[in-house]
Amino acid sequence: MSWEERIKDAAYTSPSGIRFSFIYEDVSKESDKKTTVFTFPDKDGAFIQDLGRGGRRYPLRIFFSGENYDLVADEFFTALEEVGVGILEHPLYGTINVVPTGTIRRRDNLKTASNQAVFDIEFWETITEISFPFPETEAITIVNESIENFSEDASE
Repeated sequence: MSWEERIKDAAYTSPSGIRFSFIYEDVSKESDKKTTVFTFPDKDGAFIQDLGRGGRRYPLRIFFSGENYDLVADEFFTALEEVGVGILEHPLYGTINVVPTGTIRRRDNLKTASNQAVFDIEFWETITEISFPFPETEAITIVNESIENFSEDASE
């Protein structure tokens, strides 16, 4: 199977569940490595602490065209502004949980390319579950102990 046969249809499903299929231009993805550089006196070179990677970004130029392109483009723009996690079905990189970030650009070239809306969007991959380490003592216990300590100090 060639790379051309592995390319899939592209779509975005909004947090509310509305799915939009679209055509697109060239694709790319970006990622940041989470690293810290340490240098030491009297030691040539550097120690690099590697903490994995950040969220990947998928910038896309998306097109809607046809008789009702303007209505579909309006709905798509509204869907991109929804709060929450959407699903990007990327033509090359698979299905990804994303949030559109930064400036969402829509352009309607009414004179030079009528019946077409062009969107420039950057989708960021997002994790959907996150847990933070909590101290062994629950917050409510800490608050209750603080109130008891305050009451004792105030009565003295």
